[in-house]
Amino acid sequence: RPPRSTLSSSSAASDVYKRQILTKDFPVILSTSLASDNSTVSVSFSEAVFNVTGGSGSLEASDFSFSLSGGVASLGSITPTSISSSSNVYTLGINISNNPNGYELLVVNPKDDSIYDSDNNEASTSQKNNSINLNDNSAPSVSSISSISTNGTYGIGNVVQITTIFNEEVFVTGTPQITLETGSADAVINYAVGSGTNTLVFNYTVAEGDTATNLDYKSTSSLVLNNGSIKDVAGNSASLTLASPSSTNSLGANKSIIIDGNAPTIK
Repeated sequence: RPPRSTLSSSSAASDVYKRQILTKDFPVILSTSLASDNSTVSVSFSEAVFNVTGGSGSLEASDFSFSLSGGVASLGSITPTSISSSSNVYTLGINISNNPNGYELLVVNPKDDSIYDSDNNEASTSQKNNSINLNDNSAPSVSSISSISTNGTYGIGNVVQITTIFNEEVFVTGTPQITLETGSADAVINYAVGSGTNTLVFNYTVAEGDTATNLDYKSTSSLVLNNGSIKDVAGNSASLTLASPSSTNSLGANKSIIIDGNAPTIK
């Protein structure tokens, strides 16, 4: 690689910096955009740029540096994994660990003594328009099934409120349903409220003949959309798989609700 440009003294560096600030003739990042799957980020420069002085030398991945803050994902490397270009737009590969939740802020900066325009003006290592939040591509999932209703016995006409707790806020359209194990005839109950929170409430009204010594849902697939939808704010459809009945995080494990739908009879 040809040698980098160097300045003869600190005063000369200061003069160049002042001239760049006053004339604003140094290359700057105009915009940043992200691939939907977070695999690449594209940065658009204000003019043609090079990685050595004299208007020559194509930019390399090592001419950029990444930083990431917030959220749950992390960078596998602060240096881009790849680089490609079209006009003044450079597309950089990103190595990300863990699924982003959308709260991660990615910042792209030129490295020092790395990027120049044709007049040998160096791009600053501090830029504006160079940060962007990663896309949330993680599907919401059910953390637990429980109930607002207190433990105890419920008879015909009593209402038991079942809560489906997700790992993030979700938004509901239509009327999703949950099937409960209630004896000879299972109860299919409808979504009631909770859209825009992480907890959806389903109301169950005890019917005649319903019985359960410890109320639980029917199976791991008991939560269904019923032609509706459950999605997070990024539009990712929720995973509807539940914990096995009676296991940790199930309704049966979290609550002790007895259903007695047998009306007394005169003998």
